[in-house]
Amino acid sequence: MTTPFFLNNGTVQVYESGFSVTISTVFGLVVSYDANHYVQISVPYGYQNKTCGLCGDFNNHPEDDFRTRQGVVVSSDVVFANSWKAPGEDDDGCGTGCGGLGCASCTDAQTALYGNSDHCGILQNSSGPFAACHEELPPQNFMESCVFDLCFGRGYQPILCQALSAYASQCQQNGVQLPSWRRQGFCEIPCPANSHFESQGTGCPATCVNPNSTQNCPLPAQESCICNSGYILSGGNCVPHAQCGCSFEGNYYHSGETVILDQDCGRQCNCSYGSMRCRPNSFGTCWIRGPGSYQTFDGLTYQYPGACQLTLAKVMGMSSHPHFVVSAEKVPQAQQGFARVLKFEAQGTHVSIEMSTNSGIQIYHSSIHSIILRTSFGVTVQTVWPHFVRITAPVVYSSSIGGLCGNFNGHPHDDFRTPNGILVNSSQAFGDSWRDGNYSCSDGCGTSCPQCTNDQPARAQCEVITLWAFAACHEELPPQNFVESCVFDLCVGRGYQPILCQALSAYASQCQQNGVQLPSWRRQGFCEIPCPANSHFESQGTGCPATCVNPNSTQNCPLPAQESCICNSGYILSGGNCVPHAQCGCSFEGNYYHSGETVILDQDCGRRCNCSYGSMSCQPYGCGPLESCRLEEGERGCRPNSFGTCWIRGPGLSFPFSCNTPCQEGCQCDDGFVLNGNQCVPPTGCGCHHQGRYRQGGEQFWAGDECQSLCSCDEYGCHPSPHGTCSASGDPHYLTFDRNAYDFQGTCRYVLATLCNDTTGLHQFSVEARNEAWRGLPVSITAEVFVNVWV
Repeated sequence: MTTPFFLNNGTVQVYESGFSVTISTVFGLVVSYDANHYVQISVPYGYQNKTCGLCGDFNNHPEDDFRTRQGVVVSSDVVFANSWKAPGEDDDGCGTGCGGLGCASCTDAQTALYGNSDHCGILQNSSGPFAACHEELPPQNFMESCVFDLCFGRGYQPILCQALSAYASQCQQNGVQLPSWRRQGFCEIPCPANSHFESQGTGCPATCVNPNSTQNCPLPAQESCICNSGYILSGGNCVPHAQCGCSFEGNYYHSGETVILDQDCGRQCNCSYGSMRCRPNSFGTCWIRGPGSYQTFDGLTYQYPGACQLTLAKVMGMSSHPHFVVSAEKVPQAQQGFARVLKFEAQGTHVSIEMSTNSGIQIYHSSIHSIILRTSFGVTVQTVWPHFVRITAPVVYSSSIGGLCGNFNGHPHDDFRTPNGILVNSSQAFGDSWRDGNYSCSDGCGTSCPQCTNDQPARAQCEVITLWAFAACHEELPPQNFVESCVFDLCVGRGYQPILCQALSAYASQCQQNGVQLPSWRRQGFCEIPCPANSHFESQGTGCPATCVNPNSTQNCPLPAQESCICNSGYILSGGNCVPHAQCGCSFEGNYYHSGETVILDQDCGRRCNCSYGSMSCQPYGCGPLESCRLEEGERGCRPNSFGTCWIRGPGLSFPFSCNTPCQEGCQCDDGFVLNGNQCVPPTGCGCHHQGRYRQGGEQFWAGDECQSLCSCDEYGCHPSPHGTCSASGDPHYLTFDRNAYDFQGTCRYVLATLCNDTTGLHQFSVEARNEAWRGLPVSITAEVFVNVWV
């Protein structure tokens, strides 16, 4: 899987930082692994005295870190480490290892050689490149581990480089920046194409997913390969900006990559120009046209003129696939029902699309007159106001759908099945059985439906579908059912020409959906389509018009060409309107906002965001002590809990909300005091506004995206509080949260850190590592790291 990607709705992030892959969680756990010799685990201080494993118990007492799984403190690192073997690691291939430095037998000559300043001794050289870090991180343990490694590695230089790199990395993690200690021919790092090495590179390199990640980076500088100017990180490669891949459903895909998604292989998706295009591997289509013509997933065509809220398609029974419901609210009009509102529900999401020219819904416009609603599980709903609805569902829903679109089992003869599973003969009885909601329903005309004593005029007009303009499609889509539906609609509509145009348009649209392109059949005075301002009609327009959200959507469009109103040159689709490029709005967190629009976001009103020049800029925001965050008339904002007596604002004091009541008799704070909640306190007793949120005096709280700062609302303000850090490096050498250093050479899977003794509701996590023998030597290295979190 290509980094970066996100898991569990973004609560777990996986990305590259320096030479390591990093896993970061919302509760502050950070695990980094360089896939070679170095693992680092960082946890917030809230986990003090609540961890266990090879990283110790994090209680600031290194002397008791050798606590076994049974809770006994032992003196032997071998006994301690073996007690933390992961479950199931008792097989014969799992070696328990020798103990500590006793595993090695370096001669005095080897110790002297590998301890000199040309080898490990460089770590302790008071005038060497690592001297600036000696006070912050004494090098003695690293020096001994380095000599130990070189003894077993017989002086192999990459082992020396790894040992020096481990110390340098720990120094940088502690905020100490070192001069460059690598040189030509000594521990050089080859960087891949289009990148270069920096000894103090950013820990948050710019990526295709987040090109601005270097700004306000919370991570310390570190050794890394940095992309050259004009290039950006895509997965593990530096590519030109134009070749960026796609971030899609929490995963990252390279440009041009095609993947099959879902457990049932229901979608084939391709990444192109930064956008992921998906289509069902196999699907069925149902359509509803005009006042009362239906064609089911299985191809049955019928008429139902009833008006009500009608269920078009819904998942029935205990399907293992995502449940959805598509319904239409139809209104009586000239004894026929015209769709007014289309409703879609799936996985807790409710969408209503008003079928009118003034629809403000921004789902996905395939043209000015057409709206497409597309789901991640393959169901697509397309509307062409006000007369056409098309529903497409993957074949995995076969035999599990109900509604006016039938049961999608491949057999049209049993499509008239009611919600109770009863097969009826009448389209009227079938349609009535799928009425839903409290909308004032009409049963249709029933026995009083208009009868065409002479349908020849209507037939003469509708049979244009069988003529030359549509001939290229006849083999792909036989026209007879469309002709009969057209005759019925036009006959009861008394020859009203827009009904004929709708019928011809429906057939043309189905042809285009099947990949058949037709010559222009509209002409002046016959079925012309008036287009809104700044647009024009095209009979074979793109199905992916350029929009403010995706201005490059026309490139590699997976949808067939279709009749549509296309924005004129210099204009682009914003919602349902063609606007100049400079007036584009903002696509932000799944919603679209118009240019100049300002909104308050989050359940706690934590951000105030403004859309300007296509970019959403957000600032921390929050409600005052006497306010709460609420939705009123569709807008979120800080609303006063109550309105009471106004008080005078002193210099430099924040008034929590606009007072909109006249002054009145009541208790006022004396001079020198201000109102804090319902108490009058000296100004020094006021709380704190931190990042737009109000905190009571004395309150402690975690701040920062990774909970890296423990803040206290008092006279000293906010104090950064670093995480506790444990690491395993080399072959491997362990440094616990409490800075206890030891060595262990076992080749099993071990628990490095997990949650223990918690009574406060901390997030559960577990980090395990599998060690294996290295290059046939009697030492081990970390081969795999396993991270489990429960969020």
